[in-house]
Amino acid sequence: MIAAAHVNFHYLLILLLPLLAGLVALALTWHSRVKRRREAEAKRLSRATGTRRSGTAGKPRSSGGANGRSASSAKSRSGNSAKRRR
Repeated sequence: MIAAAHVNFHYLLILLLPLLAGLVALALTWHSRVKRRREAEAKRLSRATGTRRSGTAGKPRSSGGANGRSASSAKSRSGNSAKRRR
């Protein structure tokens, strides 16, 4: 009787270990999917709040002056070039 119980226990292990391994793999897959989904959601929310804070999303940058300089630097450069000509 003890020998039969020993054999039955081994058959149970043979049947249950692959099932247990499958459940662990399924749990790990589910966990990684949830983690990726949460990270993507957090990234999307941070982008959305970042664009609201800056207020510059979708607005083109003004070119200001020659070669993309601001108006004040363009004025000072034109003033300097006029001084050099004299």
